[in-house]
Amino acid sequence: MITAGDVFDGIAEDQNAMSALEARIIARSPEGYCDGGTPFGERTPLGPGDLRPWGILDVPALQIGFRPDGVVFGLATDARNYPMACGYHEVVVPYSEVADLMTPLGRELLP
Repeated sequence: MITAGDVFDGIAEDQNAMSALEARIIARSPEGYCDGGTPFGERTPLGPGDLRPWGILDVPALQIGFRPDGVVFGLATDARNYPMACGYHEVVVPYSEVADLMTPLGRELLP
């Protein structure tokens, strides 16, 4: 299994690297991670901890997938303090917008 930490350079250890990636994700989801809902309290930025298993399903809060047109970032919104009704939110970011943040392994996976 390949994880987001394997594909994006430094995000598993460095908040700055994760923040750079999140900026690209938010640019494609300017309303945030929940259609119409806001987080309880302040929105918590993504961090390296979001790559560790979380919740009853024991999967990372931030997951990735690949489509022909870009990387799919899936986020368990309740791990980010959004209402449970927000559920799981996906954002597609074109490869051209994140390729510079990828590891060599990540770039090898590009279509």
